[in-house]
Amino acid sequence: MESLAGVVLGQFAEVRRRHAITYYPRLCGFIGDTAVRHAISAGISDAIGRGLRNRVEAGLYVDLAFLLGSGFAEDPRFSWAAELLGPDNPERPLFRVRRAMDAAMAWLDDSHGAENEHLVRGLLRIRAMTLDVVPANDDPAEVVAWLAGLMPQQAAASGAGSMTALAAAAATRAVDHGMAAPGDMAMIALHMFMLGGGFDRDPLVAWAGPILAEGGDDRAGRLFAASLRYLDVVVR
Repeated sequence: MESLAGVVLGQFAEVRRRHAITYYPRLCGFIGDTAVRHAISAGISDAIGRGLRNRVEAGLYVDLAFLLGSGFAEDPRFSWAAELLGPDNPERPLFRVRRAMDAAMAWLDDSHGAENEHLVRGLLRIRAMTLDVVPANDDPAEVVAWLAGLMPQQAAASGAGSMTALAAAAATRAVDHGMAAPGDMAMIALHMFMLGGGFDRDPLVAWAGPILAEGGDDRAGRLFAASLRYLDVVVR
């Protein structure tokens, strides 16, 4: 039975891999096949851990990970995800994950625009940004205001409380990575904002973890440079 289950999961993962390559070609081409497979495997495992059992439920969950980042269920911007997809939620699994997808689509419409026009403008601002404009202190209000200036529609769609929570989480994450140089906390917050709250351990952001693990006072700059190379691919 364990061998059969492994075969079935492997077949399902391959279906999702082909789906990802079809619908997220630029992302998949940038991060490479190994990272795509890792992200799908992690997404399926997380879906199962959250009580999502069949192909439809797990497939929707993996799609949400590709749309919002693999750590979306713990992302400070998406409190609805933690509520709907918590393993103790008593509602039917398919109902929960469909409601989560509806909420994600509404958030994407508000934050990105109907034709992704808000997203593209925001990412182009980030792409043109120089490091000397990054807030040097760790004041959450200043960091939130800076992020809102870069991507105002996304900040508005997330809500003031969620943005403050994101800044607080970024401060903790910077400490976890031993990053205490001026601007480090703001740079972590920027990456959480544009790439997902769990970007530093997300296989869909495959370049982030290795850079942060290398150490050195210039990690924030190297992380941003690597992310700009990503934006060069996806912002067209």
